Amino acid sequence: MYIKHDGSLDDGLELVTHPASLDYQLHHVPWAKLCGKAVSLGYLSHQANTCGLHVHVSRSAFGAESWEQDLAIARVLYFFEKHWEELLKFSRRTPRQLERWAARYGYKEQPMEIQDYAKKGYHGGRYTCVNLQNPDTVEFRMFRGTLKVNTIFATLEMLNCICDAAIFLSDDEMKSLAWTTFVSGIQTDQYPELIQHLKAVLKNLEWLQVALQTGETEFPTEKREKIMVPFRALPVILGSKGSRLSGWPDMIAVRVSRVDFDTDLCEKVMGSSGFGEEYWAALTGYVGERIPQLQAYLREGIVYARRAADDQNLSSV
Repeated sequence: MYIKHDGSLDDGLELVTHPASLDYQLHHVPWAKLCGKAVSLGYLSHQANTCGLHVHVSRSAFGAESWEQDLAIARVLYFFEKHWEELLKFSRRTPRQLERWAARYGYKEQPMEIQDYAKKGYHGGRYTCVNLQNPDTVEFRMFRGTLKVNTIFATLEMLNCICDAAIFLSDDEMKSLAWTTFVSGIQTDQYPELIQHLKAVLKNLEWLQVALQTGETEFPTEKREKIMVPFRALPVILGSKGSRLSGWPDMIAVRVSRVDFDTDLCEKVMGSSGFGEEYWAALTGYVGERIPQLQAYLREGIVYARRAADDQNLSSV
């Protein structure tokens, strides 16, 4: 592994591994030690909002001849376009972030039509979800940066499954492949981290659906009791370490406009010790320093929440 400069980072560095198989990445690269050290030194990735997890796959993995590679890569592009919404959730990115750093090509009926469009360079340059501008590799740029080892592994396993599907399925089989069929075909023993990650995503979506329907959500108290919390109180609660949606600033921001800082409710959830003068001073300072960022999150969050509500056939929040 080595370090590079990355112009898209305001103050940071890019970690790059040497070419390696999936098995080597999972079992020999010291990801846990590396990520643990980065966290201990105060580095950010997911929460920095500018970091990405980019994965290069050798073109030779898609076939021995260039025409074989083109056919398989075309099916990869088709998969990303057909299942964009599902991959968007998996990527942990916001739509706005993808438009800037990993734009989509646009859906077309045939895989090779997307490939031809991409090769002509009509859209995005290298800032596309699947960058084809490198002569020896295909670069996947859609995924948000992370210092969580299981998320790194799940992302690598997901891409391996997508590439396998593109290599071994025909165009017609790829076109008829539903997301549920794709996910159900993932072997638990072969891709354990991916399975756990997909279950977590599904659990969050189920929670979101219930919360949108009822206008409130269960939240455990310090005494491990569960109480129902109105949405308007969630921004304060979600600011706590380890909260359910602490990594989803867009979802938090949707509720910023409705917050009434119900201190009685917050104290019941988090304990009175967490709401002294120091807490409120820190919260005020945080919001004051990040008003432009929070406004941007709010705009993105409203779009995301409405899309989630529409996807689940729920009324918009």
